[in-house]
Amino acid sequence: MSKLFLILCLFISTSLVTSQPLQIQELIDIQLEISYLAAKRNTLISDIKYAHLTEINDQVKTIQTMRDYQWSKFISELNEAEKYENLAKADRSKLQAIDQRILQLNAEAAALLSPYPSRS
Repeated sequence: MSKLFLILCLFISTSLVTSQPLQIQELIDIQLEISYLAAKRNTLISDIKYAHLTEINDQVKTIQTMRDYQWSKFISELNEAEKYENLAKADRSKLQAIDQRILQLNAEAAALLSPYPSRS
């Protein structure tokens, strides 16, 4: 805006010096138009900045939503894995108890089938 104003002042002073004076009303109209265009320019800059910030904010919200979803999915999968790990531990305990019972039954069967009783 200041460059435009300086150019205008230079034009006006050159016009006055070269004896092509502008009318006062023309100068006022030019100044009003310059003020209007400067205000419009500032409004457009503000609108562009707002739109840009809104777009960035929307992108941030999208990324946060995706991150929250992925985190929630990870926690859910972790809980599911922990559940299956606990079930596997319980199954291992049951299998160990069954193995112990089989060994005990085998020992009892061997004792019953043996012609000579063991000394234990």
